[in-house]
Amino acid sequence: MQGFSMFRCVLVVAMTVMLLAVSNALAAPGGKSAPMGHVLCRVMPTAVGLVLDKRGNLYTADRDTGCVYCLTPSSGTVLLARVPGEPRVLAVDRLRTVYVGTGEGAVYAVSLAGEVGEVCRFGTGVVGMVVDRDGGLAVVLANGAVMRVDRERFRMQ
Repeated sequence: MQGFSMFRCVLVVAMTVMLLAVSNALAAPGGKSAPMGHVLCRVMPTAVGLVLDKRGNLYTADRDTGCVYCLTPSSGTVLLARVPGEPRVLAVDRLRTVYVGTGEGAVYAVSLAGEVGEVCRFGTGVVGMVVDRDGGLAVVLANGAVMRVDRERFRMQ
């Protein structure tokens, strides 16, 4: 049953991304996109991933520098930490720990204090990731495999 729920989650995310892309393309005559909001920050020319925590904070990472940023409603953009490798995807749990999956196959946990620890490592790059209801991770790898890592199996190095 968990596999079916994970499939539904991935399907919903994929459909949402497609709908956003289509609506943006149709927003203005000639296929040009119309302004749909305001700029939150411009410090990351190679930003990857975007997740939202329960307090309304956004998290993103810079692919080239490995920097993980928190965009708060009140304080603006704050550098949270730097992770090794090339960040590709992000996920956040209910304790506001940010998980960063890299192109090298590592998954790092970033605490609110900016501490970074490797949680797990795969033989290929991480291309998708979500925190499940038990606090574990569902991870999609570049080779097409979908993996589940139980929270109890996290190793913090």
